[in-house]
Amino acid sequence: MSAQSSVSEVANALTALYQGTSQEARDQANAWLGQFQKTTQAWSTSDAILGSEELGPEAKMFAAQTLRNKIITDLEELGEQGALALRDSVVNHLRNFRNGPQPLITQLCLSLADLAVQLGAWTDPFADMTGMFLSDPDSVSCLLEFLAVLPEEVLNERIIVPA
Repeated sequence: MSAQSSVSEVANALTALYQGTSQEARDQANAWLGQFQKTTQAWSTSDAILGSEELGPEAKMFAAQTLRNKIITDLEELGEQGALALRDSVVNHLRNFRNGPQPLITQLCLSLADLAVQLGAWTDPFADMTGMFLSDPDSVSCLLEFLAVLPEEVLNERIIVPA
């Protein structure tokens, strides 16, 4: 299954969930989306959705929430290099959405905070994020959001911090 076909399937399921005419169709879409979020394909598909110019805010929010949940529960699927690549991709998405919508910025910052907590190879998240977002006045709010959610994620009991 290609990333593009997965993107289309997720978009179709989200349409059925939010605009479906029958409760059965909405329930089926919700169940399918829940199963999809547990797959390894969800990593690349969510990343592709966030980078898509064709999909709307509901799809992007679903993708950001999916990434965050996968970071919390399934980060080991990526390995260290994959997790670092994901971090870079989420940072790029955050730059692209620096002007909003705010709930999406928050989800992306939560994902980065969760990576900062779990990813030992990311040696200085504070310095990296400050360096990337402090120099651009339009991006300072993203840095502030990251700094606001980071302490909460350090205390998040769902996150398993490697020893």
